[in-house]
Amino acid sequence: MATFLHRIGRWAFRRRRLVSGVRLGVLVVAVAAAAMAPAGRFGPLADQRAL
Repeated sequence: MATFLHRIGRWAFRRRRLVSGVRLGVLVVAVAAAAMAPAGRFGPLADQRAL
């Protein structure tokens, strides 16, 4: 397992611009998906009666 993680780390370090770009892309997609998600019908405390 340690050898596998070492290889991944070495690969990511050698291609750090690619890795940074992929991480930035995932972040942009996540923010866009959150912005387009439908809003809830109720406020955050609406389910208090269920407790």
